[in-house]
Amino acid sequence: MNELDAAIAQAAALPGSGVLYSVLEGETVRRLNTRTSKKFLYYAVSDGVVVVLRVTGTAQEEQPRFDKKTSLS
Repeated sequence: MNELDAAIAQAAALPGSGVLYSVLEGETVRRLNTRTSKKFLYYAVSDGVVVVLRVTGTAQEEQPRFDKKTSLS
């Protein structure tokens, strides 16, 4: 299992394990860090399902903004 798959599995098993990032459409957006591949996994849990919103590199200068264009549906 690669690091990204492991992060998704962690989010599914322990949805509250990610760092609180923001709120989108009333749902909490969380962020997990993959150490070796240096990526952030942004996700939310909607109706018991983990929804991956975005994966970015940790070196990115600007953090992603989640707005009405990003939907949980």
